[in-house]
Amino acid sequence: MPGLLKALLGSGYSYDELLKASASFMSNPKLPQGVPEILGHFDGRERTFLEFVQHSFKEYLKEIANKGSRADQRVELLTIVLQELSWEATERAVKNAKHLQSWQHFVKGSPWFETSPTSDWRRLLIGRYMGAVLMSSWLTVLGRMLYQVEDYIESALELYVNYDTEIKSLGVGMFDLMFEKLSKYEDEQGYYIGKVKDDVVNPLMDEQYAILDRLGADIKSNKLDLDFYKTQFARIDEIKKHIARTVVALAVPN
Repeated sequence: MPGLLKALLGSGYSYDELLKASASFMSNPKLPQGVPEILGHFDGRERTFLEFVQHSFKEYLKEIANKGSRADQRVELLTIVLQELSWEATERAVKNAKHLQSWQHFVKGSPWFETSPTSDWRRLLIGRYMGAVLMSSWLTVLGRMLYQVEDYIESALELYVNYDTEIKSLGVGMFDLMFEKLSKYEDEQGYYIGKVKDDVVNPLMDEQYAILDRLGADIKSNKLDLDFYKTQFARIDEIKKHIARTVVALAVPN
């Protein structure tokens, strides 16, 4: 009867209830393919990768449990999923980058990175990405089980991470090309590419981020028009292709 009353009133789940609901996938996790041995001692050589992820996930459950209503807990869960998807997008965007300077702005301010030498940042980002894959999948399953997160919300989350990756990739690619030219003492080309990024690419990225932020807000409020976002991102994709052709054709200004 108390459980039924809680459901009727829309009261939130306790931390213990969330932990119990998560036990099946937390105790027998499917690790991302290719977890490297270097992550065996992952967090200051005090915890393994899996121990780190389980601890972080439990902290998220506490944040969710702190919300009083089931509706607020659903919003908090989706907020955390979006945060984790941002780490997934970051790793996907920088995995082929040649220069740390091209992507270090994504991790600056994170205590985990700031307390480690920059020589470790690539390894740490891989680990953070793998943790994000696990935790976002666990949270999504939990959302489906307890908060009736719909299939179209999961489709929207997939759209979100894909376009977050696209935005980040555009900026990283331009930075990497600029730093590559400068490292070869091709300063004129490097400065030109930097100017194109400042004058043309950055405003486009700002527009993309505004749309992405709106998508994130609509995911949390369950007010979605996926066709609108697909149309907006398709339009911006065409602009990006034009920019790419321009940069290739005009590597050195006349």
